[in-house]
Amino acid sequence: MVSLAYLSENETVVIGLLIVSAAVCAISIVLIVARHWRRVRIASYNARLKQLMIERGWSADEIERVLGAEGRLDAASLRVRGCCGSAPSGVI
Repeated sequence: MVSLAYLSENETVVIGLLIVSAAVCAISIVLIVARHWRRVRIASYNARLKQLMIERGWSADEIERVLGAEGRLDAASLRVRGCCGSAPSGVI
C-alpha cells in the first residue's frame, strides 16, 4: 500500500492517478451514453417501420407476423433495407 508521505512527496504520481481515474470515468460515461443512444435509435427505426407498414395498409396480424419472423430489428439492417430516410422510401 502506498503511504500518504510518499504521495505528498511525489506529486506526479498523484497527478497521474487523477488523470487515469478521470480517463476511466470519461470512457465509462461515453460507453453508457453510446449504448443508450443506440437503443433509442433502434426504437426509432422500429417505430418508423411500423408507421410505414400502417400507412401502406398492413393489418395488425401482418405487421405482427413480419416483426415476429424478423426477430429484433436493428438500425443497420433497416438501413440496408432502405427504411427511415436512408434510401428511397419504396425499398423495404
